[in-house]
Order: sequence, then C-alpha cells, then structure tokens
Amino acid sequence: MKRFLVPLSKSDESDESVTSKKIRKSSTTISVNNRDIQNNIFDISQNVENGPNQPNITFPRRNIGGKQRAFNVLWYSKYEWLEYSKMRDSIFCFYCRHFTSDNSGYRDEVLIVNGYSDWKHIGNMLEKHNSSNIHKLSLEKYKSWISAKKTGSVATKLNTQLKEDILKNREIMKSLIRCVLYCGRQDIGLHGHRETNNYIDDNDDDNLKTHIDPFQNNGNFIELVKLLGLENDDFKTKLNTLPKNAKYTSKTIQNEILNVSCKVILKSIVKEIQNGSNFYSIIVDEAKDESNIEQMGICVRYISDNRINERFLGFLELKELHAKALADTSVMSGTINGVQQYIREMSKNPCPYVHCYAHRLNLVLVDASKHVSAIHNTIGILEAIYSFQSCSSLRNSLFLESQEDSDKKLKIPQHCEIRWVSKYKGIHFFKIRFKSVIKALKECTLSKKSKEAAEARGLLNQFATFDNLLTIFCLDELLLCINSLSVYLQTKSTDLSKCITLIECTKDQIKSMRTENKFHDLYEKVIKSVEEISGEISIPVTEKRKKNVSSKLTDYFVTSSIGQNQMDNISEHEIKMRSQYFEIIDNIVMEMNRR
Repeated sequence: MKRFLVPLSKSDESDESVTSKKIRKSSTTISVNNRDIQNNIFDISQNVENGPNQPNITFPRRNIGGKQRAFNVLWYSKYEWLEYSKMRDSIFCFYCRHFTSDNSGYRDEVLIVNGYSDWKHIGNMLEKHNSSNIHKLSLEKYKSWISAKKTGSVATKLNTQLKEDILKNREIMKSLIRCVLYCGRQDIGLHGHRETNNYIDDNDDDNLKTHIDPFQNNGNFIELVKLLGLENDDFKTKLNTLPKNAKYTSKTIQNEILNVSCKVILKSIVKEIQNGSNFYSIIVDEAKDESNIEQMGICVRYISDNRINERFLGFLELKELHAKALADTSVMSGTINGVQQYIREMSKNPCPYVHCYAHRLNLVLVDASKHVSAIHNTIGILEAIYSFQSCSSLRNSLFLESQEDSDKKLKIPQHCEIRWVSKYKGIHFFKIRFKSVIKALKECTLSKKSKEAAEARGLLNQFATFDNLLTIFCLDELLLCINSLSVYLQTKSTDLSKCITLIECTKDQIKSMRTENKFHDLYEKVIKSVEEISGEISIPVTEKRKKNVSSKLTDYFVTSSIGQNQMDNISEHEIKMRSQYFEIIDNIVMEMNRR
C-alpha cells in the first residue's frame, strides 16, 4: 500500500471539517486496521515511549456555529490522555491510539484515526469518551505497561523461562544426536524390534525392572541412551522432565537426525571442493543389493589441501536403467546417447569421460576368456561348488573339516560376476585346497539324501580331472600377475603415469609367460600335484609326439615358429592344452592393447 506525505491546504482543512461531521453523523464503523491517515501524522506520538504530544501554542481559530472557536490548552490538565496535532488542528486519545486492539469493535474512532476538531461540542465529546469502556480498558493496558517497565512483564518472564527450556532441550538433543551419529559412524543399526520411551527409572538407579523388560532389546540407539542415563545423572534428570510425547527418541526423530546430518556432511563436502581446486570428478556405478533393487552409488573425487579425496555421497534407487534415467538421477560409455552425453548437456560443460580403469581390466578378462572353453567350464564348476556348499551349514562345516591336514581352515571365497579379477582368490583357494575339496565332495556322495548325493557325484566327476586342475594352475599364474595391477588401479593414490607404467609392465610379464618352457613347467607341476593326491585323478597317457627331422638337417638344431627350442617327447595332450594356454594369453594382451 502506498503512502504519500502531502501538506494540508486550506481546501484540505475545509474538507477535513466536512469529513469529521460526516463521521460523527454516520452510523458506519470505520475499520481500525486502516491507519494510513494516522501514520501520516508525525506531530503526535509515534510510540508509547514518547508520551502524548501536548503543544502550548496559539491555536488557530475557525468559524464553527457562527463563532470563532479554537482548542483550549486547559483541556490538557483535565484529560491527561489528550494530544493535539498542529498539522490537522485536531485532538487524539493517546491511550486508545496505542492500546486499543484492532478487533475491539470501538465505534468512536475519531480520536484514534482522523482526529476531532468540533470545538463547540468538545466538552461532551471528551466526557463521553473518558467514561467509555474501551477507553478504560486502554487505560488499564497503559498502566500495566508502565508497571511492566519497572518489574518486568509476564511475557518477559515467560520468554526467559522459554529460553531456559530451549537451552535445556538443546543439551538433551546434543546427546541424542551424538548417539545417532555414533551408531551411524560405526555402521550399526539403530532401531530395535520394539522401542519404548520408558527406559530410565526415576526412583532407582540400580534396578530398572520397574520400567524395563530385561529380556527386551530396544535397539542400539535406545540402549545407548539408557547407558548415558545410568552414567550421567544430569542427562537422566533432564530427559525425564520432557513430556512423554516429546522425548525425541522415536524412530522418526532418529531418521530425521540422520537426514539432517547427511545434508550437513554434503554441504561440508561441497565447501571443501569449492575451497580446494574447484575441480572434481563424479564416480558412479550401479548394482543390485541383496533385495534385488537396482541402486546407483555416487562418489566424488577432488583435490583439497594437495591431497586427493574420495567421498561417498549416497545411493539412489533406480526405477529405470536407460541412459537418460541414470543421468537424471545422477550405460556411461555411449558418446551419443550415453550418460556422459546427458551430463555434458545438463552441466553445459564439455567435461571429459573416463571409464573406470579397474573395470576396463575386468572387461579385458571377460572378453579374453569368452572363446576359451576350458576357462569357461572351469569357472562354472568352481561357482557350482561354492553354491553347493554355501546353501547348507552342514555342507559348509564338512568343507571346513576336510582341511584338517592344513595349518589354517579357509572358507571358499564367493565369486563375483561383475568383478572378474576377484576370482583370483577363488582360483587360488581351489589350487591349494584341491585335495580337501575332493575329500568333501566324496563325503557328500555318501549322503542319505539322494539329490545331494547326485549333485556331489556330478560335481566330483567334473572337478577331479587333470584338465580342470591344469586350467586352475594356469589361471592362478595369470591372475596373480594381473591382480597386482587390479589392486593398484583401485587405490586412492593412483595417477595416470604410474598406471601406464604398471600396465605396460603387466603386459610384458604376461608376454614372457607365453613360452613352451613356461607351460611345460606348469604341466609338470600339475602332474606332481596329481601324484600327491594318490590316485584320485588319472594322469592322461597319450603317445609322445615323434620328431620327423629331414636327413638334410642332421647337423642342425630345429626351433619352433615362436622362436623357442622345440622339446622332445611332448605328449599330444600337453600340446592341446598348451594351445589353450597360449590362446588366453594372446587374447588378454590383445584386449589390453585395444582398450
């Protein structure tokens, strides 16, 4: 609402007189909410502290009722609440202007808003107003205000008590927040099966049976609050003074504290990025959780204080898996319709996209092993054995007990489909515990459960073979070499130059394994391992390959096409398995060069 301060002209004064008469004669009530006229009068009191404005001047005279009339200063002494406006040549009531509520229904608003200037009838007007109930109520409010200035108002006292309650509640909340953050930082659950607020006994510090079922677990958060109450009497006393419907310990409050803490952490991460190099990268990946819900994990990587930091921001549930859905919540590699392109468009920044190098190595091994049937079959058998023993606690115990001759009993590592390199742990386990696995499967073949016995016989027949053991030995050698690269690619301190150097060294090491001598040594190790199993596996017996050397080359030494000495007496079976070994090495090197 606009307001204008305009000096009153003579015509305005005449109009004011007419307006005043109309107001006195009209039965219509003017809303007290409309105080525009009053707020534009600056020569009367603007607040209670100023007191009534009572100037002693030569008051202007006007023709009223056939006589020249003016305001008389004697009215001040009779009515102390009276104040005079020189600008309007009108009188107002100090008490009613400042202490009459807008919804009081007071009809005589002339002394509040517009002012009164009919000097002929002023006596009757003032007497009537002075005896009105609204004026008396305003006077009582004024007296209460004066008294409150000396002793303090009830509102002030209530406000002081409110501040004390707020401080007390904040101290309680600090302790409760610390309990929530402790559980969150230690990665332990907060909620119990059934939580209750009656967890502290007011009367007995040692015996809580009055309020608590000793066999009921209320969850980590409530139990931690109990402990604080037992160790800190002040905390217990303050907590017990809270109303039952505002203990701030419900699961809703716990979740709210976690959500607020999450926002605070995110703000601190953003601030750290902005105060650092202001350059950062987004790391995203999606996978299924145990409840088969697709979730995308989001991390941010940046430099702060000359140190590389990686911060986990959270998980997002994915309703759809196409690129636009992934970009809106955050198959990354698509340059036209991939997530990277959508992110560039949204951010209006040609930010570069870098595929996860650890995952690239995983893809190398996946693609390299696709067409090598021996590897495919062996991995399938090992995964089947893991599933067979993990679905029963008795079978699991049996596989552990079968390692009684070993210094340490090991669990079979779980295979991960999306991390092919992690299979090294599983491959190495079956290599060093090959005999124990055979022993456990044999025990399972004697089971009274026909289905279990049949499964065990099938797995035993496929697992206890020379070819399978040889493949396991070959994979163990290769994955040991690649595993070092995989672990380094996932470290925080990784930089590009070191990665390139290590990748080239790994390729050279793999190439150096592609020799007949290397494979022959592996082959002999497998034969020796089979002999130690004492007849559990039959060693393949095939005819030795005969060398057909031309009579013209009697005085010469023949080498193979790969530049190595061709060994004598190599079996046909070894030659067949060697070709698969060379094939997987060639595929790995080719895929590493391509990516």
